[in-house]
Amino acid sequence: MKLTAVFLRRRLWILGHHWLTELSLALLLPVVIYLSIVFGLRNILQTVIEGIPFEAWVQPGLVFVIVLVSSYFPLFSDLFENRRSQSFYESVMATPNSGAGVASAIIFAMVPEVLIRALIALTILQLLSGLFLPLLPMVGFLFFILLLTLLVENLAFSLTLATKSSGLHLFGVFIIFFAIVFSSGWIIPLESFPAALESAFSLLPTAMLAQGGRELIFNTHLTLLSWLVPLLLVAVWHLLNIFLFTKIMIR
Repeated sequence: MKLTAVFLRRRLWILGHHWLTELSLALLLPVVIYLSIVFGLRNILQTVIEGIPFEAWVQPGLVFVIVLVSSYFPLFSDLFENRRSQSFYESVMATPNSGAGVASAIIFAMVPEVLIRALIALTILQLLSGLFLPLLPMVGFLFFILLLTLLVENLAFSLTLATKSSGLHLFGVFIIFFAIVFSSGWIIPLESFPAALESAFSLLPTAMLAQGGRELIFNTHLTLLSWLVPLLLVAVWHLLNIFLFTKIMIR
């Protein structure tokens, strides 16, 4: 916990030195995404969604898009830059901290920032749409946001450790992001795809989180698999990242 607090204070220091840029992104990114997605797809996809206005249905998905961006790039930037100078991690490891503790602290220190960005985005999206989602289910939806945050941060951790070229990395990430956003039912309902693709995409943990979050918000129903499978994946992936971190970053 102490090491996580150290990395959290370090992250706050970084944000404090770029507060204007970070605040602008937190406020403008939800507006840009809302205007580009909702106005472009509302008339096309409303017929696929029954009983729920598209502006309300898409809000959890848009928040997930913002969580995806907010979780990935800060961790990638931090980990990749410090990877060039391994003395940073060597100095941390010189303290009585294990590789598991360092890797966990790097990931968990990003979580509060992402949750705050998600709450800001959710507030802005509801103000823009004029549709306010029920408060109590939205509190439960924070759990799904947390699971997605940990999934994306573990993805960022693995890919950053696996690649040495930032250009190649970012190109691959763009393709992965595109696939995640449009195959997880965040913006386009899975029912819009052929039956075979719908069945395959519904097995993605990112799709399970979206489906489970919407069921909780709009039907006040919580499906066990919608959060249990992503949670187990987070746990296993985190253990794998700890192993990779100790083997690659700490030598």
